[in-house]
Parts: sequence; C-alpha cells; structure tokens
Amino acid sequence: MPIYFNSTLSREPFQFDSLGIRWEQEPNRRPKGFPLYHYLQTEKGVGSVTVGKETYFLEEDRGILLAPGVPHEYHGEGGGWTTLFATFSGLLQDSIPTLLRNAQVLLAEGEKGHAIRNIVQKAAKCFEETPVNLYQASLYSYQLLLLLSDRRVQVIANEVGYSDTSHFIQMFRKTAGMTPGTFRRIHL
Repeated sequence: MPIYFNSTLSREPFQFDSLGIRWEQEPNRRPKGFPLYHYLQTEKGVGSVTVGKETYFLEEDRGILLAPGVPHEYHGEGGGWTTLFATFSGLLQDSIPTLLRNAQVLLAEGEKGHAIRNIVQKAAKCFEETPVNLYQASLYSYQLLLLLSDRRVQVIANEVGYSDTSHFIQMFRKTAGMTPGTFRRIHL
C-alpha cells in the first residue's frame, strides 16, 4: 500500500501532489471536498462515490476525477476495495478548470481507465527512486492531462509551459515513444 507525497515546491506547471497504489480504501466523507484535483480508481473490488445526488460505481479500471471543493463521499461495496489515487497541483492549477471544460466530475473507464492506471503506477515508481525523478513524474502527469482533457495538444503544450508546441511533441515522443496525438488516439 505505498503512498507518495511530492514534498517539493510547485515548480512544474502540472504535477502529482500525492500518489497511492494498491491502497486498501477506507470509507471517506468529505463535506467540503478535497483542496486539489483528486483522481480515484478501482484496482480491485467495487466502490461507490457519491457526489450530490449522483452515485458512481467504480469497478476495476474505472475511475473518477473530482474538482477541488466538490463535496463527496466514497466507500467499498461488499468485500475489500483496493484503489489507486492521484492528486494534482502545480503552477497552472488555476488553468486546470479551463483545460477540463470546468467539469466538476469526470469518469474514466475502458481503455482510458486502463491507461490512467498504468500512468499512475509508472509515476509512483519515480517516487521510489532516490533522488526522486520529478522530471519523469511530470511527464507522466502530462500524459494524464492528455487523457483527461479534450483540448488540442497545442493548448495543453502552452498551458504546461512550452511556448513552441513542436518542443512539447519532441519531448513527449522521446519519453512516450509516440506523439501526443497518437497517444491520445490509442488510449481514448
């Protein structure tokens, strides 16, 4: 049940603040929400997340992204519920709502859910390294942003600090083995 916290100052435009994998999830009630964007996904079992009057059932590889301050609660259904989670911060934190079209709740399932699971697991490995590989972890956060946002690659590149989209595409291709557009098409 590893959990990792990013203890560095927000120097990256978009970065993981905390990550947890293989987490034996306890029931949680947050009447004031969580202060950061919070992604929660089932690894094993089934859980339910209630936001307002809507309840979302999270089966394996199904996840939910909650905007900051959105009141919610969640718990396992039946036996144990194992989750992974990620919270986000960074210099572009104020721009995230625009990138996500001001959605308070986003669901991820199927190939997208599976891809996000892989990204979070890879990012967690960065935090196991000494020193922590923050550069690689931030690249994984950009992959996650590409899957959660429907904005054009150029917009995301600019938001995360690349004034030249071709540099973002080149960096992405070098680390992911494909362009951002190809990555998005494969996983959506």
